[in-house]
Amino acid sequence: MGKIGKLLVFLLLLILATVIAFSAFIHFYLTEDRLKAMLIPPAEKALGRRVTIAGIQAGLFTGVKVKGLAVKELDGQQDFAAVDTAVLSYDLWKLLQKQLAISEITLRRPRINIFRDRQGKFNYETLAVLQPQPKKTTSPATEPNKKNSPALPLAVTVAAIQLQGANFTFTDQRQQLPAVTGQADLKITSLRLGKTPAAWRYQGVLDLKVTAKQGQLQPRLAGRVKFDQQQLSYDLTITQEKEKLQVSGQVSDYFTGPTVIANLSSQALRLDYLASLAGAAGPAAAKNDRQSKPTAKPKAAGSSPAAGLPPKLVVKGKITIGQASYRELKIDDFQADYLFKNRILNINGLQGRLAAGLFTGQATVNLQQADPAYEGGLSLTNIQVNELLAMTAPAAAKMITGTLASKWTFAGRGTDSEMIKRHLSADGTYVIKDGRLQDIPATAMIASLLNLPSLEKIEFSTIDGNFHLRQGKIQLKSTMNAAELSARSTGTVGLDGRLQLPVNLTLGRELSRQLVRKYPWMKNLADREGRTTIDLQVNGSLSRPRVALNEKTTQKQVEKVIEKKLFEQLNRSLQKK
Repeated sequence: MGKIGKLLVFLLLLILATVIAFSAFIHFYLTEDRLKAMLIPPAEKALGRRVTIAGIQAGLFTGVKVKGLAVKELDGQQDFAAVDTAVLSYDLWKLLQKQLAISEITLRRPRINIFRDRQGKFNYETLAVLQPQPKKTTSPATEPNKKNSPALPLAVTVAAIQLQGANFTFTDQRQQLPAVTGQADLKITSLRLGKTPAAWRYQGVLDLKVTAKQGQLQPRLAGRVKFDQQQLSYDLTITQEKEKLQVSGQVSDYFTGPTVIANLSSQALRLDYLASLAGAAGPAAAKNDRQSKPTAKPKAAGSSPAAGLPPKLVVKGKITIGQASYRELKIDDFQADYLFKNRILNINGLQGRLAAGLFTGQATVNLQQADPAYEGGLSLTNIQVNELLAMTAPAAAKMITGTLASKWTFAGRGTDSEMIKRHLSADGTYVIKDGRLQDIPATAMIASLLNLPSLEKIEFSTIDGNFHLRQGKIQLKSTMNAAELSARSTGTVGLDGRLQLPVNLTLGRELSRQLVRKYPWMKNLADREGRTTIDLQVNGSLSRPRVALNEKTTQKQVEKVIEKKLFEQLNRSLQKK
């Protein structure tokens, strides 16, 4: 063996002896008791809680393995957080090259229990690490120079970080917030730490199942989230008994100015069922809120509903629902695109099938101010009025039939009913074709007043007009055309159902003859073609209308007819002379 060979053998033996010496040092010096004494006191000081470790092992090649790690509650008995097993393994050879290459960080069955007490305090708020620290005064001589601060001496990489079988719970003794339980598995790979979080590199997968409970409302969420340093993608399913909603999309630039894509889809949703569950949960939470001592600061007056959101937040996506129902109202093939940007929500491409017809629309909601402002438009095509009424007002389903088309725009401000009533405005046009009116209180009273039973059921070709909603009142202009009559009306209908509608009714020849047989004096109101025009006044309410002759206009009509007849008679007398 040459000199070089002997030198290599000597170096190899030296390295081997060094490794054996280090291993022996770690094995005999870093005993379990010494490791506990090194780790537990500083951890308890930092957390302000009792910390227990069931067992701990350290090896030069195997890394560190901790069993039964637990952080206790303030009572020192219950677990605040716990881990069955924590493993940290590293690459020794890279460590000698000033590279901290961690091959594995694994937490098996980590658990955390969060609760809020009756005074509104969360159990994590008492952790020492979260308490405000006293400010330290430093002289210019001792103040650290950030520009000259040395970088980390080691390049840090982690091959894999895993949370296996993680469990978390949340309970609220005030019963204002839902109780939450969840399970999760997390794996992060190829983690490389840079000087700033922006320079970090990583990718990971999170599988989770979460159940929340508030009264009868008990939604479940399950799905997978994939992420790296640039974006996060997710595919989640939310269920409430038979109701199921699919939520999928991605989040990009989530550390700076997040842009969120959230697509929502469902085959069917019963909105009334969900609203009833939420309504049942709401009063209970409100009752418990009144019975509990308030601790949170009230929302600042005049603040925007979106004030707490990141200013650069952008959320967009598409909503698709096979059938959305609210009680008897059913909308099929519902679709809408939305965009939330600069605290303004835009809804476009709103469409769906309703009552055998179609509707389309768009809307904008401005959340930059305390009382949100909104505006939009809606278009209805080929809507069957009786089917629409059957879903919205079943008692009136047989009163009106026909095919409805309408276009209208709206605008308003506020969220409470009084403010909405003051500021809501709408303008639109409408036409109903080839329909029938029957058993309507107003037409029944007109038929009774004129003693014309045939008016209780009217077959019409068109009813059209326009409307303007202001200050809780609808200014209505309408015209109806039928085979034996026509009607015009310009008046108001209140959102509370109150009526102030003058009606100009023109009867055809046959109806006019029937009217004259019962009221001979009305022959004076007929024109040359034998049609009779009557001015009526409809007041009262939609359910209890009051109908009467419009005395002023009727008197003027009679006076005008009498004047005309007297003039004609006088003219004939003069011609005879």
